[in-house]
Amino acid sequence: MRIFARHHSLSIQARLTMLALVTALPLVVLAGFAMLRTVDDERAQAQRDVRDRVEGLLADVDRQISAIQAELQVLALSPSLQTGDFPAFDQQMRAALTIRGTSIVLHDTHAQQLLSTNRPFGEPLPQATNREMHDRVVETGKPQVSDLIIGAVLRRPILTVGVPVFRDGKVAYVLAMGLGPEILSALLQEQNVPPDWTAAVFDRKGLIAARNRELERFLGKPAAPMIRKKMAGAVESWFPNVTSEGIPVYSTFRRSPITGWTVAIGLPREFVDDIPALAGLAAKALPKKLSHVGFVVHNQDADAHDAASAVAKCVRGRRIVNSVNSSARLSTSMVPPCCWVTIAPLSSAGQRGPSARWMTSFRSAGR
Repeated sequence: MRIFARHHSLSIQARLTMLALVTALPLVVLAGFAMLRTVDDERAQAQRDVRDRVEGLLADVDRQISAIQAELQVLALSPSLQTGDFPAFDQQMRAALTIRGTSIVLHDTHAQQLLSTNRPFGEPLPQATNREMHDRVVETGKPQVSDLIIGAVLRRPILTVGVPVFRDGKVAYVLAMGLGPEILSALLQEQNVPPDWTAAVFDRKGLIAARNRELERFLGKPAAPMIRKKMAGAVESWFPNVTSEGIPVYSTFRRSPITGWTVAIGLPREFVDDIPALAGLAAKALPKKLSHVGFVVHNQDADAHDAASAVAKCVRGRRIVNSVNSSARLSTSMVPPCCWVTIAPLSSAGQRGPSARWMTSFRSAGR
């Protein structure tokens, strides 16, 4: 009986190891849950940041269009236009074009161009090839914007903003400014959108009217199938998408009540789904969320790296940490504030790798 008891008695080292594991396990579990919560917070923050950027871009585009409408409405009140002094009004149009826009054109109510900054005064001009915006201005007597069209004179894709010119209370002319897609694209680029993100403006038909990169390649092409389907609905949400280049992204969009155009941003999925990167942000954020005691994982060698990664797993099966690039201090109130817990590999000569034993050492925080 004494032999059996001696055979099954635990050595001091084994007892210490068990004590270390029992002591450290709650801290590791707490750290895992805290890391999971912080990673989820980082994901939610990324979504909020993208939505804020989309709303900012949409506001900039709407301000640009509203400014053009205001400029055209002031120009429409010109006495030279009201009296039919076209030579004088032609000069005024050309002067106004230096502020913004690609061209300014004066149409009659049948879409015949009367004056155009694209041609010298007095030169014959064609009829507008796309009358949809023009006819809406005549019918409603209100400013309107077009979808992406081919200019009758420029013969290239443009967007147009039109306002009515009234005479005796009726629409007598339509004054329109053409806006090249490169102008809106430059507006997107001015917002410092990261170069690997995709920002675009879609017209009401879902065609690409502006883009922060590779505009020439994608101008006038339909939106990618997934975002086109989402834009057809009323919900403006965060969803997985694939860009026209074939890049997996998470997209969100907003539709303008002024133009009916849609501004969208695609954030590469690898950024949002890169748990190690988010865990790194989480590790930096955790000291703000927890207090009293620090739990430090030391990246002393590759084995410690692997072990720390394996330990910090979500209970739902998702890996929280795949790499430990630096010491991550995770606070908890489960032990007195005078103690620090350090987990490190205990290796003997010839014993390394995944089978290396682990120990927990306690030291005074004031030491």
